[in-house]
This record gives sequence, structure tokens and C-alpha cells, in this order.
Amino acid sequence: MGYNAPKIDRQACGYHGGISYVCDLLQAFKYRYRPSIPVSLAWILTQSTLACVVNGGARNGVACFSVSGDSGLNPLGGLRRLKDFQAQTPPSGPPDTVSQITFNPSSTAVFVVVKGNPGPPAVAGSIYAFAVDSYGHVSDSPVISSPPKIVLELSINFLGTDASALITDATFGASIVTITPELKISESHHIVIPFQGADCWAAYAPRYDAVYVIDTVNPNITVLEPATGNLKGTIQYEIDAKGGLDTTFDRQWLYVLTGDSSVVVINLEGTGGTEVQHFSLTSEGQPGHWQGMAVYPA
Repeated sequence: MGYNAPKIDRQACGYHGGISYVCDLLQAFKYRYRPSIPVSLAWILTQSTLACVVNGGARNGVACFSVSGDSGLNPLGGLRRLKDFQAQTPPSGPPDTVSQITFNPSSTAVFVVVKGNPGPPAVAGSIYAFAVDSYGHVSDSPVISSPPKIVLELSINFLGTDASALITDATFGASIVTITPELKISESHHIVIPFQGADCWAAYAPRYDAVYVIDTVNPNITVLEPATGNLKGTIQYEIDAKGGLDTTFDRQWLYVLTGDSSVVVINLEGTGGTEVQHFSLTSEGQPGHWQGMAVYPA
């Protein structure tokens, strides 16, 4: 396509706009809300002024901060508790634990995914939605949805609009959900992915009108049509990678954090999916302890 795949380089803590956003946010959260188990963070990159972290321990909840290159991080309100959710420190699971926090595309709400329990009997998980006003104030009162067929949700991925998202569920595959202007969520397409081990994470690529769902057990990626959930194909990467633990998309590249402590880079252009790099993380830290990833292109 006229440019080469961006190679992955070694860097300890990512910096964006002069701020070590990952390290500073998590340290600020842990200091302010001790004891805490920060699980996931979300950042409004278009504004670079609001970030939220979700805690998964006994003192669970969402904390938000204003972000400034000059003044650093400043708390915005207190800890917004996840009502009707009980956890312990440290959390046990995967069932009955916090999964992910993310903003919707318009940055008018922040969503938290909490797993249920497959049982028996099965207990549906919950999605908490906190409204964000035009001044960046995050509501203290969430809208809570628990679609009955979504039990062990791991991630929520908006599909280019505030009204539609894909939620991965490790028990069957994925669900496409509809979100109302009042932030209520209901399932519109229940997608059982064949031969899946545990589909936990996904990435939406509008350029290819596709959602890429990764399996934590198997080194294959299921490609879904975002409007209907129909299967578009699969992508295989090297078997030694031991499945995917997270994924993200940028331009024509899909990045997959794998179970063998590496990052696989897949070129989605032309062939529909070809592995072009297998970057080992073993020299950067203890194997088996890597989780989460994000792309901040130059």
C-alpha cells in the first residue's frame, strides 16, 4: 500500500503529550483509592482532557481525572461505585470480576463491563454506563443493563456509532448490542463462534467493515460482519503463539498480544490477513504477565 508495517519498538512506559499516561494514571488511582486493584483505563484521545480507571477489588468503582500537560492529573469527583456488584481484594475469577472500561465514540458516556457467572445456574453479567456531560463531568449514577444471554463478557467494542457495539463472551463467542440514547443496552445478534475456546477480545476495523475476534486458547481470529454478526472468514497465525490475550487495530495493521508473551502484527490489506511480524516480549519482562495493549500512532 505504499508504506511498510510499523515495527514494534521497546519502550517502558508510553508517553503522549509529555505525560506518562499509563503509569501516572494507575499510580494516582492506587494512591487515592487504597487498597485498589486497577483493572482497565480509558482515555479521550481526541480531547486529551479526561481519563477514567475502573477498580476491580472490594473497593470497586470508577475514578476519573482531568489530564493536563501542565498540571498533570486532577481527580474529578469521588469513586463511583458499581452498584449491586461485590468483589474481593484481590479479585478471584474470571467470573464475577470487572473486565473493561471504555468511552463511546462521542465521548458522552463511559462504559464498564462486569462478568457474570456461567453457573449453573448462569447469571448474566452487567454493563454500567456513566453519562458524561459537555463539560466533562462524569455522572455518579450509572445506567445498568444485564442482557440475559450475555454471561461472561470480557470486552465491549463500539462499531463506529454510539448506538451499536460488539461484546465478547467467553462462553459462546460474541453479541452485537443496541444502545439507546438513555444508555440502556439490549442484545440484537447472538453470535455463536464455531470451535472457539474462549473469545475474549475484539477490534473493530471500519476500513474493512469487519470486527476481528481473538481466541485466548487458539491462534485464530474470527472475522465478523459488524451489522449482522455474520461470519466473514478466519485468520490463522503461528500455533506457537498460544492464542490471543488482547488486540487493537491501526490503519491496515491488527496487533495481537499473545499467550507466548509476544505481539503478532497482521497486515489486513490485500490477502485479508497475513502475519508480518512476531515480536517477542520475553526480554522486556517476566513471561506470562503481559496484559492489555493500545496503539498511539505518531
